[in-house]
Amino acid sequence: PGDTVMGMDLAAGGHLTHGAPVSFSGQTYNFVSYSVDPDTELLDFDAILKQAQEVKPKLIVAGASAYSQIIDFSKFRGIADAVGAKLMVDMAHIAGLVAAGLHPSPVPYAHIT
Repeated sequence: PGDTVMGMDLAAGGHLTHGAPVSFSGQTYNFVSYSVDPDTELLDFDAILKQAQEVKPKLIVAGASAYSQIIDFSKFRGIADAVGAKLMVDMAHIAGLVAAGLHPSPVPYAHIT
């Protein structure tokens, strides 16, 4: 409890369990939200890295409930490694796409899936 965790902002396509104040996780941990570039609506990995360097999370949550682009899990792993965090991938919404080979698997990159 109280550890800093980064997760995708709900307004950017994240999930309630990735730090929304109404969820158990949002009430138990210090969640810091990352977002998408407002112009491209894509994940801005340079901005996410900078933010992670500033807040030093113990855990980074990658994955979303309403983000329709391919997620580059290797970039998330690089960010996690750079700041000494673990990478957890919530792949619930893409599991079928991963199984069908339509989305890259996060398994080689995630500490936790």
